[in-house]
Amino acid sequence: MHIVAAPPHELMDSRALAPRIASVDVFRVLAVLAVVAIHTTPFEMPGRRIGSALDLATLVNQATRFAVPTFFVLAGYFWAAKVAAVGAVGPTTRQLLRRIGIVWVAWSALYLLPVNLADALGHGAAGPLKVVYWNVSRLAEQPLLAVLEGTRHHLWFLVALMMAVAVSAACLAHGRLAALPALAVVSYAAGLLGQAYADAPFALHFPPALRNGHPYALAFFATGVGLHRRPPTRRWLAFGALLATGGWLMHVAEVTLIHRLWGSPLEHDYVASTYLFGLGTSLMALSRAQVLAWPRVAAIGPFVLGIYAAHLAFVELLQPLERRFAGGVAWDLAFVALVFILSYALARGLARWPVTRRLVT
Repeated sequence: MHIVAAPPHELMDSRALAPRIASVDVFRVLAVLAVVAIHTTPFEMPGRRIGSALDLATLVNQATRFAVPTFFVLAGYFWAAKVAAVGAVGPTTRQLLRRIGIVWVAWSALYLLPVNLADALGHGAAGPLKVVYWNVSRLAEQPLLAVLEGTRHHLWFLVALMMAVAVSAACLAHGRLAALPALAVVSYAAGLLGQAYADAPFALHFPPALRNGHPYALAFFATGVGLHRRPPTRRWLAFGALLATGGWLMHVAEVTLIHRLWGSPLEHDYVASTYLFGLGTSLMALSRAQVLAWPRVAAIGPFVLGIYAAHLAFVELLQPLERRFAGGVAWDLAFVALVFILSYALARGLARWPVTRRLVT
């Protein structure tokens, strides 16, 4: 898509791109830690999957659901900031899409390789090559999944982000910014009917490739675009905290209602109330509140992309320990911490070289 039109007046302002915001980096770190917790499933009882009961494991899992929505809102906010500073939609959008695309392709290629070399060698000397072949074959059998997700399921976020950027840029470049909220609402509603309410009589039926968060991305990204037009105030912190708390409570109530009405699991990535949950945490992040300026945590912020991209490799590598110690509270917390620390260490290491720095920062 070739975008050359200048942005409309409402996004053209004199605000230059701000330096890194400590509260934003802090919430990015909290969000990626929440993503790690989602994939390490702390407090899950042996023999009882998360979502089968409203226990501690399910409550913690659902409490982490602010993470990806916050990433999308912040991405929309700073994309709009860059457009406003540059004064043109096309160059900013092409640069961002190219950057995200490179990251997605590179990590998809890396995840074709055997993450756990010891397990791969269990298939013989040619085991690593067999693993690569099996990974490629799986993608060839599901081409739509390969395009919308990549070689690991968490990479769907990058594809969904590119889609949200492209749609938002098209609306903005053609003077149809008012259409963006309508498209976002329709997409979000379709996601609910195909996922959260999949067991309801009025549900839609999506192919497996769309079972991630693709339908919801535009709503959160567009919210970030809208927030950029409103300078943050001191009220954002308190209002965001109230909204996030209420949103999470409503999220839990909603999944409970869905479970009782249609027998759906209590674990959901997104329900209608998730929007309020994600909006609340995003407002807190963008509040620039001094109380959230935690320097040591904020210093990790620039490496969140690398932590997000790499963490599933360490989840897989630590599976032997997970199988041995699963069910212990100490191990559950250690598992989350180990995956986070190892992913951060890898991201810091890769950031030292210009060639790999763009893949992690």
